[in-house]
Amino acid sequence: MLGQTKPVEDGKSSVLVFKSKDTYQRIDNGKLVKEGKYMLSKAKSIYSGQLETAISFNEVDTISKEQRKYILGLRNDSLLISDNYYDGYSMLYLRVK
Repeated sequence: MLGQTKPVEDGKSSVLVFKSKDTYQRIDNGKLVKEGKYMLSKAKSIYSGQLETAISFNEVDTISKEQRKYILGLRNDSLLISDNYYDGYSMLYLRVK
């Protein structure tokens, strides 16, 4: 699905919860699927070529063997987390009130 948008399927959900002490949880369809520590830093974005805010979720990149960093985009009540690779992916989260 190169260069396409894949909408969320009806009845499915993915929630990213940021907790105190730099911890997070990812809950898909009501089930905890991942949790751990996260860290904010700066990384050179492939999109803008500039240093931008990045987030790491304690994942090691299989190619570089370094901490994997995702570029963050914040706008109003939305959070865009973008894989910092050409032909990568992005996930858009909307704030739950």
